[in-house]
Amino acid sequence: MTDVALIDSAVVALSGLESLTYLTDLCPGIRIVVLSTYSSDNFIRRLLEVGAYGFLHKNADVSALETAIRKAADGERFIFTAMGPERFLNATSMVGVASAHRSPLTTRQSEVLQLVAKGYRSKAIADQLNVSIKTIETHRADIMRRLGVRHTAGLVHEAIRLGLLASPQGHEEPQ
Repeated sequence: MTDVALIDSAVVALSGLESLTYLTDLCPGIRIVVLSTYSSDNFIRRLLEVGAYGFLHKNADVSALETAIRKAADGERFIFTAMGPERFLNATSMVGVASAHRSPLTTRQSEVLQLVAKGYRSKAIADQLNVSIKTIETHRADIMRRLGVRHTAGLVHEAIRLGLLASPQGHEEPQ
């Protein structure tokens, strides 16, 4: 019988993605399923790349949890989202060498994200990048959509967790 570990993404966030690698090294053959309310493609892809067999949204019912455990025990990689009738998706196509460590953001969105994380307001970012405030607001909305968050604090937290930002150290004063 194959062991399956159900791990809350909050534990992964606190200890880092390398904790999953450590667990699979410590317990060869273990199949890890991560439970989370986060559902950004990049986060799920990184979980699968470091050894998770599946992703299960926390809104899943008991029968979905049972199915997830069976799929993981059978060696099937899967994603269970909270959307659509075909909620269990085969995840093997999500994990690939080309996708490793690829940012879900454009270069300009990454620049905007860096400045948002430093605490700059949209007007200051627009002035610094020589674009309109509306352009910055559009970038900010696109970044939040791509990372699956709804507010700035969540944006910065998710970006740090995904490795898109280092922990802010705030040497510059925001404007």
